[in-house]
Amino acid sequence: MHPGVIEEDISKQEETMLARSWSELFPFDPIPNVLAQPCCAQFAISRDRIRSIPLATYVFYRDWLLRTPLSDYISGRIWEYIWQFVFTGKNVVCPKEHICYCDGFGVCFGGEDEYNAFYEKQLEKLRLEEELRAWRENYYKLSEMSEDSTTQELEKELQVEAEKGAELDRRISGLQSWCEERKASAKERGDIAMYRAQEAGRPWRDGDGF
Repeated sequence: MHPGVIEEDISKQEETMLARSWSELFPFDPIPNVLAQPCCAQFAISRDRIRSIPLATYVFYRDWLLRTPLSDYISGRIWEYIWQFVFTGKNVVCPKEHICYCDGFGVCFGGEDEYNAFYEKQLEKLRLEEELRAWRENYYKLSEMSEDSTTQELEKELQVEAEKGAELDRRISGLQSWCEERKASAKERGDIAMYRAQEAGRPWRDGDGF
């Protein structure tokens, strides 16, 4: 998000509201040019970090939410982009995706290359599923045509299409199994604190529980 933007972007309706909201929430801090963090206000944080901020500050934030004329949707979206500033003092906190999945959510693929391989398989599966949807529409039309008048050429086309659909189903099923296996392994790996630290590049000592 770019709080200084004036022209509204329909896909980022909260962007133009951020500068005013920032001034209300953090009156002594300059408005940053960029605000960024992993999506959707999901994060892990220590008790000590939470308690390092005075209770009165949380009350102030709560009251702002209760009193702002902004809709719940927009005010919620604004907060998705400022939690990282509240707890770290940094306007941009964007770890790599594989680190975020591993250290934040305990889904550890073993490294960036392994995560990228999983992500590419997911994208391939989505692409094939879209192709299968288009195939079903086409096959349905051909089937309707065959009910009206069956020709040798049409029967051959139907057979070719049926084989194509079966192949798409097979490939999607294979990718689904592959992804589920990798995800299950990643969750098992993420249950072990040492692996989470290794993938995040954090120091870890025997007995550490994070």
